[in-house]
This record gives sequence, C-alpha cells and structure tokens, in this order.
Amino acid sequence: MAVCGVVADFAELIAAAKREQPDLCLLDAALAGRGYSQVAPILAATQGLRVVIMHGSASDTELLDAVTVGAAGHLPREMRATALTAALRDVLAGRPAFPRRVEALLVGALHPRR
Repeated sequence: MAVCGVVADFAELIAAAKREQPDLCLLDAALAGRGYSQVAPILAATQGLRVVIMHGSASDTELLDAVTVGAAGHLPREMRATALTAALRDVLAGRPAFPRRVEALLVGALHPRR
C-alpha cells in the first residue's frame, strides 16, 4: 500500500481522488460530514473506489449511515497499525470492515421487532 495523498478538506479530497484514482480512501469521520453526506461524491469521483471511515467513537446511527452511503468500512482511529493494515487489505479484497455490532444493527433495522 502507498499513500497517494493527504488532504485537509473536502474540495481537496475530491480533486485528489480524481487526479490519483486511488483504490481506497481512508476518510476521517470529521471530514465526512454529518450523516456522511460527503461519501457519495467521493465514490462518484472515482470508479471502483472504496471508502473506509475512521472515527473516534461511533454511534449506532453513524454505523448504519456508513453502510447506507456505501462506505466499505468504519473503523476506530485507535486501531493498531497491524490490525488496520489487515482491515484495509480485506476491503481491497472486497470484504467489508465494520465492527461486529453492525450485523445486529442491520438485522434490527431491516426486521424490527414487533
């Protein structure tokens, strides 16, 4: 893996994604915006791009929002480098990288108890 760009804001991110055409974008949740509204334009800027959102602590709503907007993963910032590398390799291989609790959240959202 190689870092092809580091950006400070969303406009720089879109420009870098278009220019570099990366396979993966590691996006800080603070830059992603409320409800992760910025993920769709990033995905549209590059064909085949996978977005992984990094966070300090994520609520259930944020995790579901990440899935809904098309993120390939949602990982804590405090991950060890070896675990992060493994998770990113999984994403590049087509496997999602979300905390295990996302499974229960998705099932609950799709099949609410009555």
